[in-house]
Amino acid sequence: MPTYDYACTRCGWEGEGYRTIAERKNFFCPECGNQAEIVFRSAPAVHFHGGGFPSYTMKRLKNLEEEKARINRRFEEERMERRKRWLKDPPFRVLEGKAMEERLERDKEYQRKNHIGPAQGLKVQG
Repeated sequence: MPTYDYACTRCGWEGEGYRTIAERKNFFCPECGNQAEIVFRSAPAVHFHGGGFPSYTMKRLKNLEEEKARINRRFEEERMERRKRWLKDPPFRVLEGKAMEERLERDKEYQRKNHIGPAQGLKVQG
């Protein structure tokens, strides 16, 4: 049952009374018997728990945004690290000049040694 604050306009009595919502206006002063009026001294103490309320939702949303920013920073750092490694040592090299000639000589020597035909890549019976 709700608690209401009452005040008597005749004798000045103030106090609390427990009444149902339907009977909240039917409260009489215990000192003089005059009908007491409802007074509003303070806001009711209400505290909401759980999700769906602005304070909880905003706090959770802020935490999610911070987590997302942290993950994005980490991903970007890892991407930059992979790029630095790739630039330092790419998975392939373009051979030019003397390096290209040496590589072709090594390939020809390998083919002669292992009896591999240059075009087909098959062993030649000799």
